[in-house]
Amino acid sequence: SVIDQASVQQGLRNLLERHLLSSNADPSDASLKRFVMSDGVREFSRARAAADADGPRVEAAHAQHFNALALRASECLHKGQLAQARSVFVAATAEIDIALRWMREYGDVEVYLDRCWQHGKVQWLFGATRASIELLRDAVAIPVQSNAARLHSARCNCILSAAVENYGDLRAAMGPALRARQLARGVDDGVLDCRVACRLARLW
Repeated sequence: SVIDQASVQQGLRNLLERHLLSSNADPSDASLKRFVMSDGVREFSRARAAADADGPRVEAAHAQHFNALALRASECLHKGQLAQARSVFVAATAEIDIALRWMREYGDVEVYLDRCWQHGKVQWLFGATRASIELLRDAVAIPVQSNAARLHSARCNCILSAAVENYGDLRAAMGPALRARQLARGVDDGVLDCRVACRLARLW
C-alpha cells in the first residue's frame, strides 16, 4: 500500500501538540531527524507490539536499524568525524541500547558482541562511562566459541578495562585487560594484540 506522507506528518504534528511525542531533531544532520515517544506511549506501544503477530518482525527491524546507527557512530569516530559521531550518539543512544538488548536475546552472538564493543567505545569516549561499563559487563559474560566472537569479546574487555580505569580502580581494570589478552591469543589480530599489551603495561 502507498503511504500518505501528508497524513503521517499531520498525525505527528497532532501527537506533538498533545505532548505524546517530542522531537530531538539534530539541525546539523537532517538524516537524524526523529521523534521520541513519551514513556507512557512507549510502554503502551511495546505491549501492543508484543501482542501483535507482526511484533517480532517489527522488533527485528527496529534492532537492525539502530544497530546500523551504532556502527555508523563508531565508523565516524574511526575517521575522526567527532561531530557526526556525537550527533548519532545524542540522537539515538537510548534506542541503540534497546536494540542491543533485543540482539542479546534473539540475535547472532558475533554481531551482538561486535556492536557492543563499538557502542561501548562511543559511550565511553563521550562520557557515558557508567552506561558503557554496564553494557560491556553484560557482553563479556557471554560464552564465546568462534574466533570472531573471541575477537569481539576481547575488544569488549579491552574497552571495559579502560572505562573502569576512569573511576581510578586499577585493580578492577586489570581483570578485563587480562581476559582480553587470553581471548586475543590465537585470534591473529596484531592491532588488538598491541592495544591489549599497551593496556596491561599502563595498569602495571
